[in-house]
Amino acid sequence: MKKIFILFIIALSTVSCAKPNRPNIVLITIDALRPDHLTCYGYKRNTSPNIDQIAKEGTIFTQCISQASVTLVSVASLLTSMYPTKHGIITQHLDFQKDLLYPTIVEIFKQEGYKTAIFSSHGKLMTRWLGQVTDYSFDYKHTVENFQKFSISKADFFTQTATKWLDSGSKTPFFIWIHYNDPHVPYKPPVPYNKLYVRDKFYNPDKKVNLVDNIYGWGGISPKANIEDIRELDYYIAQYDGEIRYTDFWIGID
Repeated sequence: MKKIFILFIIALSTVSCAKPNRPNIVLITIDALRPDHLTCYGYKRNTSPNIDQIAKEGTIFTQCISQASVTLVSVASLLTSMYPTKHGIITQHLDFQKDLLYPTIVEIFKQEGYKTAIFSSHGKLMTRWLGQVTDYSFDYKHTVENFQKFSISKADFFTQTATKWLDSGSKTPFFIWIHYNDPHVPYKPPVPYNKLYVRDKFYNPDKKVNLVDNIYGWGGISPKANIEDIRELDYYIAQYDGEIRYTDFWIGID
């Protein structure tokens, strides 16, 4: 699947503070989520009832161009509203140690008196770019084991952790960013989402794909996406859609 972000900016109820009528802001991003797999964009499966409701009550964009096809560069542009050639982050794996050349939206909200919090599985990114300017950021030691623990099917963890922070209460307006990573490979949603779309009316077991050994999945299913050497293309699509529905459920939790 292409690396595509879905972005929601939700203005919540206003609060009483020195500058009146400043809304609380919730920024939600979802890693590797294709818009054409959301029901609100015309997808055949009902994968996103809660996201659909947000779209119905707000503004939905039909044209939006990412500044890169990889997470790190895309996030840098999202945070700074700058092109990669301006903010200085142009590669996925080599630029983790670089500083951004422009202030981020988080810094701007902080300067304006907002409480800020970030919840994401990209611990190194959070620490390097935003760790010093947030009131709270979920972080962990960036190891392979922890990345697998916190980045795969953990929408429940990040929603609950963010909700706990919000419930702590504050009269100061807040900016909170939640970055979900569940639709990223490997596509292994938890029960019952792993069976939700398998063998449904849109599922064709006759479409087969190759299992390949390159990490990018050129020509078939990559080792990272491989599930028990299954070669049915629609099986992987069903699991991907299950990840979306699982994430959507936790976005909709009150």
